[in-house]
Amino acid sequence: MPIIINPPFKTLDSGLVLYAPLWAGELSVSPFNSKDINKHVCTATGALWTPQGRTFDGVDDKIQTGATVAFNTNNIYTAIAWIYPTDYKVNGDPNCFLSFGTNTPTSGYMDEFSLRWSAPNLNVRFANYAGDWTGVGGVAPVNTWSCVVLVHDGVNDKVKIYVNGALGLDVAYTFDLLTTTGVVTVGCENLTVPEMFFTGGIGEVLVYKRELNPLEIQHNYLATRWRYQ
Repeated sequence: MPIIINPPFKTLDSGLVLYAPLWAGELSVSPFNSKDINKHVCTATGALWTPQGRTFDGVDDKIQTGATVAFNTNNIYTAIAWIYPTDYKVNGDPNCFLSFGTNTPTSGYMDEFSLRWSAPNLNVRFANYAGDWTGVGGVAPVNTWSCVVLVHDGVNDKVKIYVNGALGLDVAYTFDLLTTTGVVTVGCENLTVPEMFFTGGIGEVLVYKRELNPLEIQHNYLATRWRYQ
């Protein structure tokens, strides 16, 4: 079971490929290194630091890693983000708070996934040269901290979204990423234009190259929620 120890930012889970506790004082600069074993260099554009994380203005604020975050080849991964959405797009576009993809688009499409908020619904979007797919499930209220988890099982063709430890989406799915190494972007879509910038706060981001089970997801939520109450 993955256990995050704060600080000194250690993990007992070798499947953790990215851990960015944006509330940590030493991550208030730019660039900064992530707190997983990989120590990814992360560059912040805007995204002001606070003791509960970074705030994003919905215009151009974002944080990006280099193109070195490695997922496994079976398209099995889990992504977690604590979010505090404060505003929505008047034109109906979603606010993207976390995405992963390659820097090499094919035939005009990006190879990426993105987690997005559309007041108050959550959705996940997958896109590559063959087209795109969007699944909707789970609710994250405005002006409220929520722990959002995406679980992708490329072997059994399933995608799930959890909010605060509770399952919000569980659907069959056959749309896999073509890449296993790419850029993680916090605060907007990775390469898609327009980028769907997020407005609000993001407390921390974790990415695993394995599928967390429901008990592990509940454990991570209960172990970290004190910071956002």
